[in-house]
Amino acid sequence: MSEGDKRSAYELSEDLHVDEIWEKKNPFVEAMKTGLLGALCGAVLTVVIGFAVGGWVTGEFADERARRAAEIASLDTKATICVGQFLSEPDWRDELKQLLANGSFGLSSIVTNRGWAIMPGDTEANTEVAAACGDALLRLARRANRERLIVDSPLGGYPERAE
Repeated sequence: MSEGDKRSAYELSEDLHVDEIWEKKNPFVEAMKTGLLGALCGAVLTVVIGFAVGGWVTGEFADERARRAAEIASLDTKATICVGQFLSEPDWRDELKQLLANGSFGLSSIVTNRGWAIMPGDTEANTEVAAACGDALLRLARRANRERLIVDSPLGGYPERAE
């Protein structure tokens, strides 16, 4: 090489534009372009599939789901306590007959007025607990009627089952 051909890499790069470098078919550059494009597409595809089908959720959504599950579990527990308070009544079979006669009409207000939805340590009934308890009591009444545990039920009662 002659003295005039010995230029620094910086001086040589000034003569070439970036697009000229990319246009040259350098195997390393081609492999890098393919690899980076593949990695980018793979990452995007992984994220899309993960959130769409894989069950991935954001932290906020997971927190909301966990909070709602805890509320439902608490409500179920309180409704069970309410049903237990109902069953502690001495005339619970007569109450079941009345619940069957009324159906779901005004059921939560009956539960609230009778005090079954007042949880131990509370002074007032919770309306959500009263509604859940009323639903549970209505299911109990229908099952008791179906299993012939209620005498003279409005749904065609049966004699009491021998114990």
